[in-house]
Amino acid sequence: MSQILHIFRKDTRMYWMEILALLLALSLYAFLYPNRWNYSPTAMRSQYLNLLLPQVLVPAACWLLIARLIHAESLVGDRQWWLTRPYERKKLLAAKALFVAAWIYLPFVIAEAVILKEGGLSPLAHVAGWFPLLAIASAYGVFPLIAIAAMTSNFARMTLALFAAVIVWLGATALAFMPRGGYESAAPNDRSMWIAVIVIVGAAVATLIQFATRRVLLAVATGAVTVLLATGTAMWLTATRESRIDRAYSGPAASHASMQLALAPYGLAQVKAVFSERPDKIYVTVPLTFSGVPEGYAAQVDDVKAALDDPATGQHWSSPWWTSRTMRFLPGEHQAQVEFMLDRNQYERFKPSPTRLRLALAVTELRAGSDTAAALAAGDFPVRDFGVCSGRWLYRFPAQPMCRISALDLPPLTHVSTVWSRTNEPDAYVPPGPITAAAWADTSYDNELFLRLLPVWPVRTLLYPHSIYGDLNSTRGLELAPGTPIHFTQYNVTRRTQVSLTIPNFRLPDEPR
Repeated sequence: MSQILHIFRKDTRMYWMEILALLLALSLYAFLYPNRWNYSPTAMRSQYLNLLLPQVLVPAACWLLIARLIHAESLVGDRQWWLTRPYERKKLLAAKALFVAAWIYLPFVIAEAVILKEGGLSPLAHVAGWFPLLAIASAYGVFPLIAIAAMTSNFARMTLALFAAVIVWLGATALAFMPRGGYESAAPNDRSMWIAVIVIVGAAVATLIQFATRRVLLAVATGAVTVLLATGTAMWLTATRESRIDRAYSGPAASHASMQLALAPYGLAQVKAVFSERPDKIYVTVPLTFSGVPEGYAAQVDDVKAALDDPATGQHWSSPWWTSRTMRFLPGEHQAQVEFMLDRNQYERFKPSPTRLRLALAVTELRAGSDTAAALAAGDFPVRDFGVCSGRWLYRFPAQPMCRISALDLPPLTHVSTVWSRTNEPDAYVPPGPITAAAWADTSYDNELFLRLLPVWPVRTLLYPHSIYGDLNSTRGLELAPGTPIHFTQYNVTRRTQVSLTIPNFRLPDEPR
């Protein structure tokens, strides 16, 4: 133990400047991070700093510190002077691990905890949430840097190796996660963490091999196998996406088969074709009505799949699961528009004659849970089981509840609702009856692994006024006064299902000009 502490103290004395650089970067990050939920013009102008710091300064300082730490006793070659010292390699490894824990992980956790505290959220409210956060930081930062440093002899070679690793990682990511035909899915993917686990285990094994045997080729081979396994896993996740969505959204149960779709052109909402950002793709928009959501439930459309059949020629085309926008529905009848994307040659093939269009929607059914009422205030006010909110001006609207939530303990999807109050403003016409407002506070970031590194997320909810006469064009004569009750109703996932619609004699619209 004395040798471990000796090496730890020696490294701390030698690299105090690098430690200080990392501490300063983390301090600046924690100091500026609250601008993310401060919507003043001054804070908005400094948003780029909040992107620069976590993505550049902190990783760069961490990279420098790890390189200096590992290269102090380089593991490459057999002419290093430290080999003449009576260092046991297992104790050397333990001392380096203690250094990383004390001067990288601990300051990082403290900075994240300070940000949570500044946001009015408890760092200890959900201790289990720290594990995925630290796992992601380890997989995409600390562990690969340690492994690369252990396999190189100096900072220059580590820089070249790191540059090559980044190029390989970007190429592997593009190859593995490239959507089929340009289609991307919003369906939940709870297996992405597998890749992080593979990277952590592979980097740890490569580092252990290098410390135990100092056989560089074996460690490099282990790193290469790790990259192949991670890439292969990502490719498998992409290749099996269709079958996994089909299994997850397995079809309606008899008790809740009431959700229905119907073709419903209205006003400007007609079947139409729209050019995409790519000249070889065309979006076809289909107006629908969505109904039949049971009382006490909500429905969220995650993905859509389309299939075209031409009875005259026998031609068939189908798309993979794809999403273009998130739609959520409460009980009642709702107007909606779904899109599917065609290649231009497919569009030309099916356009001349009537076809049969089958639309399938991947729908997540949610059940209303806890309902929390909080009084709107100009300052911060806590919302139980959700986060912290404050009444802030947003765009042309008066006070709006601007909220922030903890990445350690994400609340479920939440529906925010209230009733606007009338003011004494002269010449302001407000229709009779209650003027209500509602919005969804989207907290579903399950697929955004890197966002887990950001401890506090701002959630914007625009409570637009509407009445029995429809949406109002102005908030003139209305206000959300301090003390106005705001209701936060949480919706929990109960099951995932499919809702389908078959449209016979469907004609593709004329090509846009």
